Amino acid sequence: MLAGAPYAEVLEKLIAIRGLGQWSVEMFACFALKRMDVFSLGDLGVQRGMAAFEGRDVAKLKAKGGGKWKYMSEKDMIDMSDKFAPYRSVFMWYMWRVEETDISTLE
Repeated sequence: MLAGAPYAEVLEKLIAIRGLGQWSVEMFACFALKRMDVFSLGDLGVQRGMAAFEGRDVAKLKAKGGGKWKYMSEKDMIDMSDKFAPYRSVFMWYMWRVEETDISTLE
């Protein structure tokens, strides 16, 4: 039922279930349903990876504190990820890898 449903419908139906939020449903669509065009604005690892990819000092931003969008704005994330449609799930995977890679050893 969900495997062939449009992505917007999958989000709508699953988020309506108590206990499932936007991020959980996005991860389910990405990994369980193997959707290739999923992008999660709410994923902190993706946000940090995108900031690092842009050359921002993630460690400094992390120490600074702040709100949800302290690494990158929602608009910046959307603008960057839209370039990778319809393969934004792959883009997310790369951003997770960037986030966990210590590039200071390369300098």
